[in-house]
Amino acid sequence: MTAPKHIEPGTRIPFRLSARERDVVLTRAFLEPEIESRLREATAAGEQLVVDVTLDDIDDPAGCVAAERNHCEHDSDRRVLDGLYERLTDLERRFTNAAPASRPTLVATPAKPGFTAKQGQYLSFIYYFSKIHGVAPAEAKSGPKLVLTARPTVAGRRAPSGSQGTPFPNGRRDIARLRPEREKGPQEKVH
Repeated sequence: MTAPKHIEPGTRIPFRLSARERDVVLTRAFLEPEIESRLREATAAGEQLVVDVTLDDIDDPAGCVAAERNHCEHDSDRRVLDGLYERLTDLERRFTNAAPASRPTLVATPAKPGFTAKQGQYLSFIYYFSKIHGVAPAEAKSGPKLVLTARPTVAGRRAPSGSQGTPFPNGRRDIARLRPEREKGPQEKVH
């Protein structure tokens, strides 16, 4: 469904109807006097009549036509009223005179950390695991097999047969990058 076309309030829209449709509405529906006089004075355009209506004018006749349709005993009149109601509500769907909504203004806000320190450790682990193994931990084969196949070569020797893995980081120095740095006190020594 397309968005309704915006028109200024009070803009008149031509509404076409047959002489039969006008007569059924005038005899059955209880309309406001202004709308009734416009229907009686409708100009002819070929075999149809044209009445200029505003969106505010449509609401009342549409409600009256719907009410009369519900109480109508004659099938032919009911069909005429159905058709009129559909066309009146179609005009209401196609046009709007409501003020267009203003677009929201985007305001830059200072960035806040999106995760806790523990979450940061997990993210770091996932990043390095993916970098080393080429897959995310969730997509990796089972854990113990992964550890066995990912053994590093030692002193020029090959990894155990069947190993196609990538070497793990070299000891605790590389794994330490996954932990947040702590402030070093005067008694702590760095190895």
